[in-house]
Amino acid sequence: MDPFDIVNQSYEEATRTWLCNGCKEPKPGVAEVDVVLDNPRITKVPLNIVNGCGVPVVRKDFLFSFGEDLVRRDLYLGRVFDPDRKEITELVTFRGKFRLLVRGQKRVSHRICPECGRTRCSSMIGGRYVFPQPPEGVSLFESQLWGLVMPEEVFRRIDLSQWRKVTHEVLQVPPSPPDGLPDLVSIEDRRLTIPYPESK
Repeated sequence: MDPFDIVNQSYEEATRTWLCNGCKEPKPGVAEVDVVLDNPRITKVPLNIVNGCGVPVVRKDFLFSFGEDLVRRDLYLGRVFDPDRKEITELVTFRGKFRLLVRGQKRVSHRICPECGRTRCSSMIGGRYVFPQPPEGVSLFESQLWGLVMPEEVFRRIDLSQWRKVTHEVLQVPPSPPDGLPDLVSIEDRRLTIPYPESK
């Protein structure tokens, strides 16, 4: 990744509104996030982040390759602007309506953000996995690593030959967490226990 920078005025507004000052990510309950970038650019890297904000930025053509209907159902999409407040229509931000913690088995640690109550997990290496089982009826999840988690059949929709900058790995769902930690459910993550309304 080659992270983007948000303009100072936009960052100051974010700290007053949607950005948690404890963990520097969007507060739990925040949906779509619009950003004004200091260094916007369209590159072959389809997925990127905004420095210091925990906001993923993605090429719209890449994201919609998974199916625009699924994208709009499972993700909140925000707009991206250049310093002159002109919208960059090739890029969008995204926030998952459901968020998964990608975990690992080495150098395990976690904490609860004192400001917003979100679980912060850094057990991210050594046999990565998700736990507990993701809810049914959802096809696209945001991870705390600013990436996307999806079932294999959805991943197969993209042509990797067109996206050579994409890295991916298969995540297991073990019967119990091998890192020895509990479910790591935070205020925000409790939504994972609620059936997705459109899956009925």
